[in-house]
Amino acid sequence: MQSLIAFDPGQTTGWCRFQHTLNTPWRVVEFGQFPLEEIQVVYELILPAETVVYEQIQMLHLGFDPVGLQVIGAIKLTCALQENTLIGQSPGNISGAKLWPDLEDARKWFVRQQHAKDAFYHGITRLGLKAVDLTKSPRRSS
Repeated sequence: MQSLIAFDPGQTTGWCRFQHTLNTPWRVVEFGQFPLEEIQVVYELILPAETVVYEQIQMLHLGFDPVGLQVIGAIKLTCALQENTLIGQSPGNISGAKLWPDLEDARKWFVRQQHAKDAFYHGITRLGLKAVDLTKSPRRSS
C-alpha cells in the first residue's frame, strides 16, 4: 500500500490522507484539522515511508502567517527523522482544483473544515484528478 498525506499549515492546520494498493486507485481515507496547540500530532499523523505534501509559506504574500512556519518545521523534522519524501507546493497550485466540477461531491465531505479541504486540494493536484477514486466517503477526524 502507498500513502500520501497533504497539509495546509497555519493557526489551524488541515490534513488529508490518500492511499492506494497495487490494484486500486488512490482514494481519500481520512482528513481533519488541528490547532497550533496540538502541533505534536504531526509526528503521529505522518506514517513512515509516506509521501508528504505541504503548502509552502509565501513570506511576501499578503496572507503570510508566521505561525505556519512552526507547523512546517514540525513536518520537516518528522520527515527527516522518518526519511519521508517531502514535497512543497505553492498556494497557487490549488486554485484550479477549487473549480474542477468533478470534485463537487467531494467538497461536501469538508463541511466546516476549510483547512482540511485545502489539504485535499494539495493532495489531489499532486496525484492528479483522474488517479483518485472519489466514490467512497473518507473518515473524518476532529
